[in-house]
Amino acid sequence: MKKNSQHTVGVVIVNWNLAEDTIKCIKSLRKNITSCALDIVVVDNGSNKNDLRKLSRLKDAALIKNPLNLGYAKANNQGIDFFLKKKDVDLLLLMNNDAFCVDDFLSLMITELDKNSKIGLSVH
Repeated sequence: MKKNSQHTVGVVIVNWNLAEDTIKCIKSLRKNITSCALDIVVVDNGSNKNDLRKLSRLKDAALIKNPLNLGYAKANNQGIDFFLKKKDVDLLLLMNNDAFCVDDFLSLMITELDKNSKIGLSVH
């Protein structure tokens, strides 16, 4: 069983023409999640050039660019696949780009996941 600080959480955020919300979401995660390491990927679903330009400036998140909108579920699956194939993460979080965290909600969720190996999903 790991301590929270030993976990790396892969965060998948889907974007479509809301780069400013996506950037705020990432900033809120980086500011408030202190109990574990975060590795973030943004999957862009064919946003306009202005949005892509803003997202391309992100230094603390990977970016997958889809040429067109493949839908929310497909984009999330791309992000999950990114982490399963290329990254060393032990937990995944799918986060809406218009959601912002104000506390370290992952700490409680990870503690519960660590206590019971039969739990595969935790919702806060």
